[in-house]
Amino acid sequence: MKTSLRLFITLFAGVLPVATFANSGTQVEYLQQTFVSELANNIDAKFDQVANSATSLGRTYIKSYQTLGGSLGSGSSLYVGQYVKHHSNQDSSLSHGAFSQQLRQGLRQIDFSNTPKGSVSYRSPVLSSYIYSDDSITPLLRKQVSTIAKMQPAFSALYTTLNDGWVYLTTSDNVMAIYPYVPFDEALANKNPTQTPFYQAANFKDRKLGWSDPYMDLVGGGLMVTASYPMYSKGHLLGVASVDVTINHLLRTFKDIRSFDLGRFLIVSDKGMKIADLGSHIAESINKPIYYRSAKALFNANLDGQPSSEPSMNSTIESLLSYVRENPQQREWHFTLSKDQQRHTLNAVKLTSTGWILVNII
Repeated sequence: MKTSLRLFITLFAGVLPVATFANSGTQVEYLQQTFVSELANNIDAKFDQVANSATSLGRTYIKSYQTLGGSLGSGSSLYVGQYVKHHSNQDSSLSHGAFSQQLRQGLRQIDFSNTPKGSVSYRSPVLSSYIYSDDSITPLLRKQVSTIAKMQPAFSALYTTLNDGWVYLTTSDNVMAIYPYVPFDEALANKNPTQTPFYQAANFKDRKLGWSDPYMDLVGGGLMVTASYPMYSKGHLLGVASVDVTINHLLRTFKDIRSFDLGRFLIVSDKGMKIADLGSHIAESINKPIYYRSAKALFNANLDGQPSSEPSMNSTIESLLSYVRENPQQREWHFTLSKDQQRHTLNAVKLTSTGWILVNII
């Protein structure tokens, strides 16, 4: 969390008794609204950093790919020091003079690390790359792997800056490069990577970055959301560059708000899907997306998910979404909701980076 927000929390909680929030006057309500806006700006800054990183990775790949020119033939020399960890079969068409690869269960691993077998493990600071195909290696695939090999410093630099999730790209031909290191057995979980949530998150229609819904990482990173940037060259889709935000990292980043009684803070989609509960200490595992909606509302909206286990919160968020739909031109919404003899003040701000909504309920 930025220093300005931490200072704002301290001053806000120290000057204004929390017990006065429920029956506060205009000044206290204004300060609470200001705090929620500041928090939204800080969350936006985090998401913007991730989005910019995915965009940078994608543009670097496009430039490097175009620099290589035509497809590399089978006799082309790639980068010295690339070798394979042998598990079963070896395809000599990829091992010519420079690097080798393993083939097992329709998956080829390309090793850029030049380290002894067994010396790298899950999340080691090494780039791993896989070809999800057991077909023969074409000059086009060779060019894609060669482009990735040139980009190793970019993967490392972006991850060092973010220190969360994964930094990776997936070509339209199912070549994948991911940092830090993902071992072979874990990589098998990403079969058909172009059909995964992180690849499909890209906005192909408008050819710009998009965000995924929350999903459980296929290689063990927990609940996360992903920013994905589609890569095009001369109108042709090359693939997608992706960077993750794990929900646990988001909770740790904004953990300070749990120290003060400022109400509940949620991040939801414009359809009520739960992105994060900032009051939680750890993200829960999910099999299906969780919505702050009733089962009937999910059915009527044809949404594939499950209602949250909090009926009163589901009702509250449904009321908020109705209010948002009635006032779509606004970025912030502030109103009072009375239900079941209880009165709640809702402050909501749209996150410009993702289109999601930060909700504060008092």
